[in-house]
Amino acid sequence: MSEYFIIVNHYNKEFLDPFSIGLPANLESVITGLTSQILTYIITPNLRLENRFKNSPNKYRGKWYNNQIQIIGDTTHQTRYRDIYTDYKDITQEALKDYLQANIIRDPQKVLQITTQIKQILGD
Repeated sequence: MSEYFIIVNHYNKEFLDPFSIGLPANLESVITGLTSQILTYIITPNLRLENRFKNSPNKYRGKWYNNQIQIIGDTTHQTRYRDIYTDYKDITQEALKDYLQANIIRDPQKVLQITTQIKQILGD
């Protein structure tokens, strides 16, 4: 049995869980896949709002900027892992939607493909 991981921000009491969007949660997938792209998006400071963002403020961009984060495994930190699910908020789906919206102009074809997959996963 593998160990599964989530990315946690204790300051905001939030976490990213790849399982929430139908992705694998083993360590390699968490640090190299779509979850890491979402993480990059929410830790990158939003220094300027470009014109395309004026009507949709990108709520999650930079939300975790300058906060300490931790990758926690369900085996190594079993009690802590369970407590996080109880006491913290899973922002994975909302952050993904925000990330996709922000990146739609950069690579429309890729975003369309990912959006279709996510809609199938989330049932939207």
